Amino acid sequence: GQFTNSTEEETHLEIQKIKPFFDEDYYLTTYLDVKNANTDPLLHYYDIGWKEGRNPSPQFDTNYYLSRNPDLLQRNINPLVHYIQVGKAEGQFANSSEEETHLEIQKIKPFFDEDYYLTNYLDIKNANLDPLLHYLTQGWKEGRNPSPQFDTNYYLSHNPGLLQRNINPLIHYIQTGKAEGQFTSFIDMYHNWVKEYNRQIDIDKVREAQKQLKIRPLISVVMPVFNPPPQWLKIAIESVINQTYENWQLCIADDNSSDVKVKELLNYYCRLDSRINVVFRNTNGHISEASNSAIELVKGEFIALLDHDDELPAYALYKVVECINQNPDVNLIYSDEDRINQDNERYDPYFKPDWNYHLFLSQNMICHLGVYRTSIVKKIGGFTVGLEGSQDYDLALRFIEQINPSQIVHIPHILYHWRAIKGSVALSHNEKTYPYEAARKSIRNHLSRTNKLAIVSSTSQEVNTFQRVQYKLPDNIPMATLLIVSLGEPEQLYRSLESVFATTSYSNLEVAVLCDFKTISEWGKVGVSIKNNLNPVNILCFEYDRCSSYGVNLNSVIANLKGQIFCLLHTKVLPTSKGWLTEMVAIGLQDTVGMVGPKLIYPNGTIAHAGLHLKENGRYSSLHHHFDKLSMGYCSRLILMHEVGALGGNLFVINKSAFNQVGGFDVTNLKESCFDVDLALKLRKKSYKNIYTPYAEAYIETASESGTGDSFDIYKDINETDLNYLKANYRDYFSFDDLSYNPNLDANYEDFRLLASPPRLMT
Repeated sequence: GQFTNSTEEETHLEIQKIKPFFDEDYYLTTYLDVKNANTDPLLHYYDIGWKEGRNPSPQFDTNYYLSRNPDLLQRNINPLVHYIQVGKAEGQFANSSEEETHLEIQKIKPFFDEDYYLTNYLDIKNANLDPLLHYLTQGWKEGRNPSPQFDTNYYLSHNPGLLQRNINPLIHYIQTGKAEGQFTSFIDMYHNWVKEYNRQIDIDKVREAQKQLKIRPLISVVMPVFNPPPQWLKIAIESVINQTYENWQLCIADDNSSDVKVKELLNYYCRLDSRINVVFRNTNGHISEASNSAIELVKGEFIALLDHDDELPAYALYKVVECINQNPDVNLIYSDEDRINQDNERYDPYFKPDWNYHLFLSQNMICHLGVYRTSIVKKIGGFTVGLEGSQDYDLALRFIEQINPSQIVHIPHILYHWRAIKGSVALSHNEKTYPYEAARKSIRNHLSRTNKLAIVSSTSQEVNTFQRVQYKLPDNIPMATLLIVSLGEPEQLYRSLESVFATTSYSNLEVAVLCDFKTISEWGKVGVSIKNNLNPVNILCFEYDRCSSYGVNLNSVIANLKGQIFCLLHTKVLPTSKGWLTEMVAIGLQDTVGMVGPKLIYPNGTIAHAGLHLKENGRYSSLHHHFDKLSMGYCSRLILMHEVGALGGNLFVINKSAFNQVGGFDVTNLKESCFDVDLALKLRKKSYKNIYTPYAEAYIETASESGTGDSFDIYKDINETDLNYLKANYRDYFSFDDLSYNPNLDANYEDFRLLASPPRLMT
């Protein structure tokens, strides 16, 4: 192994250095002449290949490197050898993509918060990945945020072409969006909104309006206290003292705080205002016991819950009492909320929908400000010891079991500012983890008390902060009918059935097809192929009557179906998630549930359907339309099961008894379209709920980009006469439907954007 001369030794050493950077398979696959000549690929690249512009691997671009170091060719120096010995240490790049990535990193570095990224995305921290590089190359596609100030999903929803063009949204904002005046996040937009409209709140007018209140109940504000920073406790107490509505009582229970300043502060305010009552506990019992001690001081007809470091706007209790005057039978009131940081900047608003039971089982949408009728709170025994961290959630779950849904009222105003400080869940969900298991335990207890069979878990391993309620089928599984509408080629039907049977194992299933094939023999050929290749249950075939409307055809077929519950599916929809039918049927069998709809995804990976939003202009479109399928959506709504105003007809499940109760599809007032939305709204008039579930997913093969066409009949444009009938017959739903929206959001869009001027209801 000795060398005959120094040049031979030098060559050997250089070859050994570049060997780890050389991809032999790549070289031989890319350059077949080298392979066919049976030449040693590494030696070939070292001697000749680099001069011919060949690359040693996909990661190293010879011509690119030579263009940056033109003297290498003249000096006969191999570029890969130079990169290893000199270039890498000098910060040179192996290819243009690497250089572009470096430049992009330098651009976004000032806008990237590494601590925030690692704190909020523990999988990146645990994998020891470079956070900035991860966000630049992959994280943004997963909907991750580079900092609290930049919301990736929000920016992508307002610039949907970026995802398709593989353009990082933060880079787009830096290069283009900022100059165009685009907002970086919902938070950014919210700052602008608060600045614009908060100045319009006239406290003197609020005080004048209070004089008109006929019902003036005592509101008892309950505040458990344990060692809060004194400056925040002071602000919390004074936010009650400064209320424009003066008939209040502040009930404070100090849970044996060790901070002397806290006790001094409480004694000071107790002497200052006779409406402030304090009990000092001798032992620390945690928040549930402390709250119950505070409840013992309550004299008011209603209890409002306030944490020891949060604050109320001055008109909060006035809005509560105004609500009570408008709804004398109300038992539970909740408002919108936002967060406030240590610099008193408001951000991260949650503009909530009206009462939405299934959303409530996914997240505590009541939270702040929650106001409860005192007699019922005392009847159920106050807070449950042992469920600390989700004690408010548990209280609300037990409370709603005692009242009618009509006695729950949502105030669409920000009446609570949740303080974000270290150690608070308001700052980061990772600050505390025990509340989420306590939440799931509370939901399990609630479902058990209400005789509902379900499994309660987190929505996913990655998102532990929200809950999934997975309803169980009864022991005696009811027959379900899968009705497939095929108004196209036989091959499309076969592909649809292939997808269906690959993704469902529902045991008691009847399958029917409504088709417009030219001859029965044509269906026969498809049927034989299906029988031979898929071996499903027997398939019933019904011929589509072109002389009758779509609704007439469906009503006729559904009348002959045996299933207690049926699923309507268009062949353009291909189910992809395992167990999708079981998931939808189990929900559809629950009391008061009408239609159940899935998450439908366009071929480009964006949302086609996630429940329908009824617009003030009389049209409708999918909520979160064209959001990325990986997005969590507005306040995580895309990944949570919840009630929506209406559902589309490409794929849905409905209990046949509910379908018959509302008279099926309306073929009297509707001629060509809108059958699906009309059915959903008829069900709502009968107090049925239409449910969106993200746990049933399907791809829709064709995409209407407008979002305004009829989702039932893909072969016709929406009929304006039918649409006008909908708007006239369901005027209240179209004009002000906030079952899944909010008056502070622009009703003529489906992306949950704030209305610039003015909000539909002034705060």
